[in-house]
Amino acid sequence: MQAVSNFKAYVAANNARALVPSILPPVILLLTSVALIRLRPDFGSARQVYLSVFLNLLVVASTVIWPGRIHSLLAQNGYDEQLVQKLISTNWVRTIAFLVQGISIGSGVIKQLPIK
Repeated sequence: MQAVSNFKAYVAANNARALVPSILPPVILLLTSVALIRLRPDFGSARQVYLSVFLNLLVVASTVIWPGRIHSLLAQNGYDEQLVQKLISTNWVRTIAFLVQGISIGSGVIKQLPIK
């Protein structure tokens, strides 16, 4: 971890580079899951598709509500242990949403495998 004295600059630089690895993938997943409502593949039920849309909306909304704001505060004010702990704890919302989505879609794919 960066030294506390450099933390403010570190977070500001990290925020500036966050678009492609941190923001764009969840937005693309959301748009893809919405498209699957009309283009539903054989391996996913309507329930799985709507669950994916809901979970992707949850990921994008929670990113805006918690981590996005916390990262901005850390970039403005520097290291704050309470904010760092809140950032860690609120990331669980996204982690669980991605996990449930992966299990849901993964189970649909597995059911389509020609296992004898």
